[in-house]
Amino acid sequence: MILPFAQLEIYRLRKKWQFARIACVETVIFIKAIDRHPDRRKLDGVREAAGHLGWRVQVSAPVSSKAEVAELEKFWDPVGYIVASGISKGSMPVTLFGKKPVVYFNLPDEQLYPASRCVHDDADAVARLAAKELLSLGLPRYGYVCDAGRPAWSEPRREAFARALALHGRRAEIFDPTECGWDNAAFTTSFAAWLRSGPLPMGIFAVTDATASHVASACTAAGLRLPDDIALIGVSNEESLCEGQAVTLSSIAMNYAAGGRLAVEKLARLAAGCEDAGPAVYSPLWVVRRASTTRLGRTDEAVTRALERIRREACGGLAARDVLKGFECSRRSAETRFRAAVGRSILEEIRRVRLEASKRLLVEGHTTIDAIAFRCGYASSAAFSTFFRAETGTTPTKWRNSAQTAQPAGLMPVEKLKG
Repeated sequence: MILPFAQLEIYRLRKKWQFARIACVETVIFIKAIDRHPDRRKLDGVREAAGHLGWRVQVSAPVSSKAEVAELEKFWDPVGYIVASGISKGSMPVTLFGKKPVVYFNLPDEQLYPASRCVHDDADAVARLAAKELLSLGLPRYGYVCDAGRPAWSEPRREAFARALALHGRRAEIFDPTECGWDNAAFTTSFAAWLRSGPLPMGIFAVTDATASHVASACTAAGLRLPDDIALIGVSNEESLCEGQAVTLSSIAMNYAAGGRLAVEKLARLAAGCEDAGPAVYSPLWVVRRASTTRLGRTDEAVTRALERIRREACGGLAARDVLKGFECSRRSAETRFRAAVGRSILEEIRRVRLEASKRLLVEGHTTIDAIAFRCGYASSAAFSTFFRAETGTTPTKWRNSAQTAQPAGLMPVEKLKG
């Protein structure tokens, strides 16, 4: 079709205007370390907050020289950089990026990463959750397994865990795998000797899920059972690690998406010429309790199997009657055994698991309420909303808004930085 001259000019102007809009979109470069669960969740939060500002997010591999930074500058002319955690210490100092603002997911370092440019997790809150989970089991010993070399981010969790235990008159024993490294045989031998230097059972807080996974394997090799001999909890809630063990691993779920949003807010303030005095800190969400810390008052294999089934299938429409079929006794006896071991009825446990799953979905993404209702085992959003309000006293939408907008005092909301 041949357009009349006037229409053709309008068409050309419209396309030129659209191209100009695309060309002037400001870009944020997210430098990832490796493709790992925390970085992916942080990137989700970065993209969400950047979208509110009309910024585009471009993911890049780590850079090591000013020449590489210059190439990125030439290609994207970014408003600034956000550097994920996991980068080797000192490999990407703030001076590498020249005058462009840069924000790090890292603990502050006086020379490399100024506090005003950092976002990190609340180590005290993480350690307190771990201590609370393990202390509730009433064990004779407690320990902390740090990362090899005790990197800076590992130490605050160790110190906070020790403080939390000391508050209750308990001591945190420390296992440092630096000398044996992650060699399986050496680690297992050294770790087993450490465990058997005192009474069992023992509660262990591992600095990450990866470390917890290594600990679980070492326990199995040493002939120790989770959670009977060792109750174990990690950090990050990486499902591939936590669910992939013979005994599933409890873990502290982190609000990495909130960290991503805070990083964008800090970058926006830096770009606007405002520099905060300290780092932005994001909190953990909750403990995702799995088999590794589910110690029953007395061993009841049927209850253990029921708990695992509920945890895995509660959101798939599982009913209490389905769980009761796994007990070779009357319904009344099964309910009595379950409540005596867990402190809740089977139905209450199903509802608890569904509530935990729905909160995670509400916090971590943009999943619609209808989709969350379906994924948590409810036939409609109305039924889900009724359940959620009964459990929390508020609606799913209000709970999501409250959880996602929670931020450190004094930090300006993203929407107010648009100008």
